[in-house]
Amino acid sequence: MNLSQRIDSDLKEAMRARDTTKLGVLRMLKSALKYAAIAKSGTEADLSDAEAAQVVRKQVRQRQDSSKKADVPNWPAKKKRNCRF
Repeated sequence: MNLSQRIDSDLKEAMRARDTTKLGVLRMLKSALKYAAIAKSGTEADLSDAEAAQVVRKQVRQRQDSSKKADVPNWPAKKKRNCRF
């Protein structure tokens, strides 16, 4: 089972469990993976596990940076929303 398939199965489990936080994170990851595959070589492309892991690391880094920037005292809702990882 590659990383994309694992994300798909975890997404289905989160839907069944009605876990909105996990569901949102997995949808974001799936979207980022699809976008990267399209950018790579069109709509029918698949990413290798190494490429998928790189996309996941990039998304984690983006969310962590966003969380650090949200440390401004007037932005507690934004920090809560971006601290899913």
